[in-house]
Amino acid sequence: MERSVAYYQELVRSLAALHTEVEWAEFKVNNKDPERIAKYISAMSNEATLCDRAYGYIAWGIKDDTHEIVGTEFEYRKIKKVNMELELWLNRQINPKIEFKFHEIPFENANREPIHVTLIEIPCAEGEPTKYERVGYARVGSNLQPLAEYPEKEAELWRKFDKTLYEKRIAYSEATDDDVVTLLDYPGYYRKIGAKIPANRDKVLRDLIDEKFIHQNDGGNAGAPLVAIERIVDTVPLSRNENMAGFMHRCGICEERGSGFDKVIAATRAESLIAPKVENQNNQFTKVTLYSKVDFDMTTKEDRVRTCYMIACLAFVTSDAVTNSDIRNAFGLDEKEKVKASRIIRDTLEAKLIKPVDPSTAPRYMKYVPYWA
Repeated sequence: MERSVAYYQELVRSLAALHTEVEWAEFKVNNKDPERIAKYISAMSNEATLCDRAYGYIAWGIKDDTHEIVGTEFEYRKIKKVNMELELWLNRQINPKIEFKFHEIPFENANREPIHVTLIEIPCAEGEPTKYERVGYARVGSNLQPLAEYPEKEAELWRKFDKTLYEKRIAYSEATDDDVVTLLDYPGYYRKIGAKIPANRDKVLRDLIDEKFIHQNDGGNAGAPLVAIERIVDTVPLSRNENMAGFMHRCGICEERGSGFDKVIAATRAESLIAPKVENQNNQFTKVTLYSKVDFDMTTKEDRVRTCYMIACLAFVTSDAVTNSDIRNAFGLDEKEKVKASRIIRDTLEAKLIKPVDPSTAPRYMKYVPYWA
């Protein structure tokens, strides 16, 4: 089963987000030398095993120094070696045979122009070192070196082969969340350990990871928002780490009703602050920006629309709706500044984030709720 383009885009972003150089990933821009590629496949496969990784990677289109995704001119289908297509030639040169795969992944640069990243996904070595022309390679610092020249590294690799139990090898590497809960008898697992089946599937998956029954792929959704950003006020609570959340609840540090962000919006509204800005950072982490108090004229249209929408969400979850007066109070405007509040409401309506409760109501009595209400 082929993974989605979105998976590989997320994988590339995950690799680019690495803060330090790792042995199992190599970044290039336009290097096209087939023999060097073959040596890197050998090295990345061996290093993946040494680092307890399922895969190693070679990525063209990521700068080695800054890890910026800049795209590449490298198109593997157009490269030939001794009159053979590159992929076929590599398959004949790499021993033992491993199922490495090329992927061309679309992106956009800072100017919104189309670019692509070429990625080789390389399985870890199993049973013996992966070799090119009967020579196994390894990564030593940033350099490629024959594995035999580093006997301690080679010995450690063989120890990894000896220690990897059959039942801990990867049986199926393409499983989605749905596949996992379908293929594995997780109710039987909880029944055998005498525990209640969690209502949250994320908790099921986390328990199976902790038991080492499954491993998360390198391109999985760690750090991204668990709910849609625009529904962060009203959505039922979800937790990325149920164990930690439960412990913090028992300690009185947090509650489990999912009202944390509601309280933030209520507090910012009470102090006439603009609403926090929540951003999904390339599916790597969630960024929340809080703002100090500024004069109304210093706020942007985006700030005003976001604040109006969040206030409408908060009002709706408390069985209410917002009025011109509510918006004035939220921005610290007085009775004479109704026009400014009306403009904010109009901009938020145009952004299709709120709607009138009753469009036939006279303007001065109009109330508004979120678009999804």
